[in-house]
Amino acid sequence: MSEEKNCKITLYLTTPTPMMSKKDNLFERSGMAGFFGHASVSITDETGKEARWGFVPADFGAQTLKTMMKGCKSSFYMHNKYTSPYNEAIVYPVTREQYDAAQKKIDELKENKDMKYTLFGSNCATVANKILKAGGVAAKCPGVEISPHTMALNKRAMLFWRRTAVALFKAKNKVMEKFGAKKAPESKILDKLAKKPMPVAFKVGTRFADIGEPLDTKVVLKNIMNRKQTR
Repeated sequence: MSEEKNCKITLYLTTPTPMMSKKDNLFERSGMAGFFGHASVSITDETGKEARWGFVPADFGAQTLKTMMKGCKSSFYMHNKYTSPYNEAIVYPVTREQYDAAQKKIDELKENKDMKYTLFGSNCATVANKILKAGGVAAKCPGVEISPHTMALNKRAMLFWRRTAVALFKAKNKVMEKFGAKKAPESKILDKLAKKPMPVAFKVGTRFADIGEPLDTKVVLKNIMNRKQTR
């Protein structure tokens, strides 16, 4: 098996409204769906073909908080920009072997018609995490998979540390330049960042979701490097 990471697994997050300002809520989400947010996962092969899947309560409009807490029928289906706009994401570069493992888990979830949706236990985030785990990219910190809220917090923490690494790289280059030493090329840290999970800032994710185009990892990396857009 090739170890080249030429496929992707992407965690998409529809940011819960308590984590947004009013001006951020471009899709005008409200009610329970807006409050809880949503998590979904896509897999992308070497050709760029992407398929995104998510887990939700069946007949969501008819569900109440009580029925979702108790457990209700579920639906695991393929998403698109109309059924589930997103705001944030994490792009994981993976091998074909990891892609196939994630696809296998997706196929298992599609076949499981008896799976119940429960708000605290078997929800969109926990099911998304099963796919991430199968692909070998799930967060190692326990509790991250509880809800879209915790997943968004994890993504924002990851973005903070990526930007901190960039800031340290740039600071080191300034010191080297001051003392007449040769600076490290920017491509060095870009190559390093491109091999790691890439957290997608809120405004970058929302912009790509709004225009309905696939996430451009070059734009994602540029954002991490320049820090022009937060979260």
